[in-house]
Amino acid sequence: MSSLSTGSLEVICSDSVRLVNGSSSCSGRVEVKSNHSWVSVCEGDFDQQDAEVVCRQLDCGAPSVLQGALYGEVNASMWTKEFQCEGNESVLLDCRTSNSTGNTCSPDKTVGLTCSELDDIRLVGGASKCTGRLEMKHQREWRPVSVGFDFDWNLQSSEIVIVCRQLDCGSAVSIEISSRSADQHVWWITSSCVGSESSLRECATPRSSLSTGSLGVICSDSVRLVNGSSSCSGRVEVKSNHSWVSVCEGDFDQQDAQVVCRQLDCGIPSVLQGALYGEVNALMWSKEFQCEGNESVLLDCRTSNSTGNTCSPDKTVGLTCSDILFKPSIMVSGDRQQGLLVLEGSNFAITCSIRPQYTGGSFHITDAKHNITQAQTARHHSAKFQFLAANHTHERYYRCVYHINIFSGQLSSESELLYITVTLGAFPQWLFYSLILFDIMVLLLLLFLLLSKCLHRRLAVTSSYNAGEETIEMDYYCHSVSSDEAGPSEDAGVQDLNRWYRSNITRVEAEYLLLTHGMDGSFLVRPSRSTPGVLILSVRQNGAVRNVKIRERGDHCELDSGETFATLAVLVEYYMENRGELKDKNGEVIELLYPLHCEDALAEQRKNFSRWYRSNITRVEAEYLLLTHGLDGSFLVRPSSCTSEVFTLSVRHNGEVRHIKIQKTGEFYDIVGEKFATLPDLVQYYMEQDGKLKRKNGEVIELKYPLHCSYPL
Repeated sequence: MSSLSTGSLEVICSDSVRLVNGSSSCSGRVEVKSNHSWVSVCEGDFDQQDAEVVCRQLDCGAPSVLQGALYGEVNASMWTKEFQCEGNESVLLDCRTSNSTGNTCSPDKTVGLTCSELDDIRLVGGASKCTGRLEMKHQREWRPVSVGFDFDWNLQSSEIVIVCRQLDCGSAVSIEISSRSADQHVWWITSSCVGSESSLRECATPRSSLSTGSLGVICSDSVRLVNGSSSCSGRVEVKSNHSWVSVCEGDFDQQDAQVVCRQLDCGIPSVLQGALYGEVNALMWSKEFQCEGNESVLLDCRTSNSTGNTCSPDKTVGLTCSDILFKPSIMVSGDRQQGLLVLEGSNFAITCSIRPQYTGGSFHITDAKHNITQAQTARHHSAKFQFLAANHTHERYYRCVYHINIFSGQLSSESELLYITVTLGAFPQWLFYSLILFDIMVLLLLLFLLLSKCLHRRLAVTSSYNAGEETIEMDYYCHSVSSDEAGPSEDAGVQDLNRWYRSNITRVEAEYLLLTHGMDGSFLVRPSRSTPGVLILSVRQNGAVRNVKIRERGDHCELDSGETFATLAVLVEYYMENRGELKDKNGEVIELLYPLHCEDALAEQRKNFSRWYRSNITRVEAEYLLLTHGLDGSFLVRPSSCTSEVFTLSVRHNGEVRHIKIQKTGEFYDIVGEKFATLPDLVQYYMEQDGKLKRKNGEVIELKYPLHCSYPL
């Protein structure tokens, strides 16, 4: 029967497991749904593998604590079976079960579970981990968090409070929504979700190519100085489990003090002493800091267990950092003066001033070589220096220098340099503005020429994928460069690019091509499908494939080792000509010898892959296909939707579907303890070797019929 209009059926099922009486949804007593009621689970019927499945199902981190009666005893109905998870299931009720070995379960044996918080948010671009632009990891991808400009975000918003707490950065002290370009994919937070009990991940939807607001957050830092005369002096306290604790003098040295002063935006340490700012009977930090002195945040330093068992009140460490002075400003004025031009013979003055910070101090006027010409005591945080009858000796650079003596010694701060020109005769105002207009026109002309060069650098590369033609507009170079760098012609650049650049190839396909059609030294470059702005250089080395990341950094390409190149082509050409200089993170030399170009081989490979590999199918869809369109022995391979570097072999067996994990470990694919160089090698081996593939319980699985990808879902 045909129908002109159809309806899409959406189903939302209730969860089958939960954690109750804990501090969050990721901790509490384990309860499962049985006959429409929630029942507890006995400690003896629940192990580490079961806990891994529960934490994954609840979208939390790995299990950290598993213990009976951890979240209170309970006299209630109990789950009557023992879970037997393998640890890779997505849902607890997918695990096999057996009758419980114990007849009864006492209230103190109901199992409690704590999962680690998922590390799914971060603040980037700031001076420390507690400040910067908010980014979130969702669906295994890091993206900036963007919101509408009309959102009513404030410091008490539950989402902002959770961000600072999860990063162990105290409470929020500032938020900012700033305009940003939409070239990059973002996680868009919907207005209807903000302020509800939903987490940020539940509110996030992917979006791009729109005007968005980038959310910046500043949280209170994890260290402070208290009882001092300013924020740069006092007793050292650090944040531990959301509480402030003091630090023992023996666990804190000069390098640690340097990091604290830097984190608090103060000057260098000047005084470090026990009980300098009062004794205290309070909680103490239980570890010894081992900073190197160059860290940005104290909690980034390594720590070890404290060598002392106790710390007396007179040994709590006090610290005084020298303040950082504001930068003074400098300006010129006169009776016959235009901007920085002073008429010869006229009088002029230079005024130095600084934002109020300390009383007193003095200003010096110096030249570019710091030779002092005049000095004055600061009055109301400023000083005015008079110059009479301007002549050619006054034509030079000038700088204001502010000096102040405080308890930690003498501090000073310098202004920007100011150059004064002494001109002859009257200087007409119309000529002054004409010069400014001329400068603006020259700048506009240079900008036009630069943009023209950039536009001419863009190349159109047309590539075919399967049966359809797809046009890709791609900048051959990482960014626009001069014609000398680009080579003899743009056509030659495209030809070189086609020798080793593959824009539509996956990691699995690249490794298979290099291992089956290449030799040691064969290589290709492909874009990363998981991280925007990252290219992958794949090289065959000693019979295996090495992958090297290349990052696009605005005006250059950069390797993880720190080496930079103006263009991608220059990078490849350099390492082809300078063998032995390209090394991986382990120091192993990688040689680029033979660009790999195998269009026919790639087409044949994709034809073979399409017989059994599905890159965008879920577990439920795989089971549906195998049960409705397959026979016993039908199979397919799909990437895991939960974990990277993991694939799942789904096989129909005795009218049911078995799922077997394939783990990508280093350069090999591991399945039930056997290792293979490529996925096709793995599949081909078990198709030819009947009875070789066995599950952990000894069950033999046979691969007979690849399930063709063209079947409809």
